[in-house]
This record gives sequence, structure tokens and C-alpha cells, in this order.
Amino acid sequence: MTAADQPPQGARSPRRAVAAAERTRQPTEVRRRLIVDAAVPLIAERGYASVGVRDVAAAAGVSVGTVTYHFDSVQEVLSEAMVLHIERYYTALSEAAEHATSAAEALRLLVDALFTEDTDRHWRMWFEYWHAGEQGTDEAFARGQADRYAAWHRADPNPRPNEVSVTASSAATTSTASRPASPPSPTASPCNACARHLP
Repeated sequence: MTAADQPPQGARSPRRAVAAAERTRQPTEVRRRLIVDAAVPLIAERGYASVGVRDVAAAAGVSVGTVTYHFDSVQEVLSEAMVLHIERYYTALSEAAEHATSAAEALRLLVDALFTEDTDRHWRMWFEYWHAGEQGTDEAFARGQADRYAAWHRADPNPRPNEVSVTASSAATTSTASRPASPPSPTASPCNACARHLP
């Protein structure tokens, strides 16, 4: 190679074109999970109906085209995001209860969880999700929502009465429009009265 063939000092060498087969691409499931993960906090911050495909793309750091390539609609993204959020929420509660040393402690942990910002946010997101399925015109979204309800029921077709009671009480308590500015005294809590009768 002659001196004339040498690139000038400080010049950047041209980048070699990378063959398509050599490019590393994230698997579809990884890219979908990245997008869904990014949508969860958007729903919490803005509300289910206020999140669009551009918002999701920006939060995930991908193009709008990438989102629309992996999902049929923004409703599909948000629906999967809600499923992910719900799984995380109840997994955390279940794990906390499983580490309790007694039934009374498990009950207290579950009750304490009702009076947190995370729980307020969870139920707000859940009711918006449910309302979207009831009011929306996207039939595919509504069918998907119905399929998920059916799957949850198949997973636990005969819940124990106490589980139904706890779930219903949780929903009723956390969905109220207002609550005391400060939590009630532990000694005055009716839940503690119940807990005293547990082993």
C-alpha cells in the first residue's frame, strides 16, 4: 500500500458494512417485554386512556414502527402491560404473606397493604382497564380481556371462601373515593380484632 493509499492522519476509517446475518437482534419476546415494561408506568402516571403508541415508543426507546410491528394496536400493548402489573402486584403480596410466621401476621401484612400508594395506584389502573373493556369499541381488545378473566378463573375455579372475602374486601376498601388522612390506630383496627382469633 502506497502513502497515497493511507488515510490522512486523524481521519476515521470507513465502517465495514455488516451483513444482515451478522446483526444481533433482540428476540421478539424480549422486544415485546421491553415495550410492555415501558408502558406500565405510563398507565400509572397518565391513565389508561391517555397513553398512545408514540408515548409507549418514546418510553421504550424504540420507534413507533417497532411497536406496531410487534403489536396489533396500542390497546394490545396496554392490556399486556396491565396483566404484567397485576401479576407483579399480587406476587409481591403473596410472597410477603408466605414469609409470615403466623396467620395473624399474614393478615396484618395484607391489611397494611390496603393502605399504601401502590394499592391506590393498582386499583385505579385496574378500574380504568376494566372500564376500557366495557366501553371500548375494539372487539379484539374486549375478547382478549374476556379470555384473561376466563384464564384466571380456570387457574383457580374454586377459591376458598376466605380468599374470596379478602379479595372482595380489598377491592371495596381501596376503590373508595376517599379515606382517612391517617391510618387508624392499630389497637382500634377491626382487622386486629379478627387477627386475635387466628393462630
